[in-house]
Amino acid sequence: MGKQIDNGQQPQAAPVIRRVWRKSSGFDGNYVGLGSYTSRYDGRNNGSGTMLVYVSGGQSTVNKTVPGGDTGINTWALGASVNGYGAVSAGDNNSDFAKSGSISFAVPAGNNFTVISDPLSSAGCSPGNFNLVAYQ
Repeated sequence: MGKQIDNGQQPQAAPVIRRVWRKSSGFDGNYVGLGSYTSRYDGRNNGSGTMLVYVSGGQSTVNKTVPGGDTGINTWALGASVNGYGAVSAGDNNSDFAKSGSISFAVPAGNNFTVISDPLSSAGCSPGNFNLVAYQ
């Protein structure tokens, strides 16, 4: 084992460096309710950063008996596009049980987006209702 040398000085602590975290993504962390809609919503991200959109619901507004099932009001469908390109879609055409769903997608700054709810349209069960929330 090596010999310890005492030079009479106390060990110095490492300097504390304080830094402020700065966001660079353009997000300011706000959720904004965009409202409740039937059938279709057209929007635009006028912010400087990417906007995240959450859509819930999609239930049919038509209480109609469908062949081989219960009622169209138990179906749901949601779809979204950004600048005309399909971004996401989901749904359930099983008419036996009540249900709803959700989708989420990103919208770059300066881009348009559309949300459509068209559940079981082949049986006349459209349009659907949905709620929109955005985060930016």
